[in-house]
Amino acid sequence: MKKIITLCRPNRDNAAVSGYPRKHAHVARGLTSQLNRAAPAASIAPARLRNFCLLKRPSFLASRGFSQNNLTPPLMTYPHLSDFICSKILICTVLMFIAILFMAETVQTAEGGKKQADIKRLDGRWVRPDGGYILELREIKADGSLKAYYFNPRPINVARARIENNKKGISLSVELRDVNYPGSLYNLQYDPKTDRLKGTYFQAVERQTFAIEFVRSR
Repeated sequence: MKKIITLCRPNRDNAAVSGYPRKHAHVARGLTSQLNRAAPAASIAPARLRNFCLLKRPSFLASRGFSQNNLTPPLMTYPHLSDFICSKILICTVLMFIAILFMAETVQTAEGGKKQADIKRLDGRWVRPDGGYILELREIKADGSLKAYYFNPRPINVARARIENNKKGISLSVELRDVNYPGSLYNLQYDPKTDRLKGTYFQAVERQTFAIEFVRSR
């Protein structure tokens, strides 16, 4: 049996017998090594062994997905193993995608709760020290909507009011539309250090803008 295996090994003497060019001798040696590991030499018939060596030439190996430097077939040679690995990769990808969505939603909820807690600090009555005007803010929501009331000292219609919470802080805009208030506008910024609303007031009748502030009514 050793003689048969020797015949299949391409070397300087028997390269032509096995059908291998000399430059592909290492391919045949690898095949012989795989044969010796795969099954006992005595279990392989001499004719079948010789036919195996003759068929497994470099061109035949290349057509079957082998390379001269690597006699191991590619992954797709084993369809069941390939399907198993692909299914595992798909499952892991889906689980990672779900985890990322869950984490993003959690972070967004936490940030939304923090913003709502911040803008809720504006809830209450605010007074302008320079004239006694009262601005009352109620039912502040996370989306920035709220109910605003203005008194001088009688009630003045509030046409629009909105709160925004961004990197610059909490800002408030209040538009007044009533007799002698044809679109007067407050643009205010909340100062957490002094707990005051500071900004400008556009007096629509006189077309003038004044720097003003509101303090919290105790």
